[in-house]
Amino acid sequence: MNADARYDWILECSGCGATADPAGLPTVCGACGQPWLVRYPDRNLTLTDRAEIPRGRGMFRFRKFLPLLADEAPVTLGEGDTPLLELERTGQELGFTDLWLKDEGAN
Repeated sequence: MNADARYDWILECSGCGATADPAGLPTVCGACGQPWLVRYPDRNLTLTDRAEIPRGRGMFRFRKFLPLLADEAPVTLGEGDTPLLELERTGQELGFTDLWLKDEGAN
């Protein structure tokens, strides 16, 4: 497990499986250069936790699913809450009865 008790998550390399402490915000594995995955070995998150997310705006309402320290106040630029748009005509042209597009252009 993690040497720094402030964190209840670790970084695991997506390529070689090496683990690292999140201190310093490393971006890629020093051994193989692949990106890190966040792992929560001590959190028992369930689908019920998803239902308990408070309504509101912004991605930080998902805080319990994000790798943040308990006292950390994230900086936000208003990201999140991008619209889901129905593409009715395009769906019909492609033979779909229910086609939607997540518009991430605002992020």
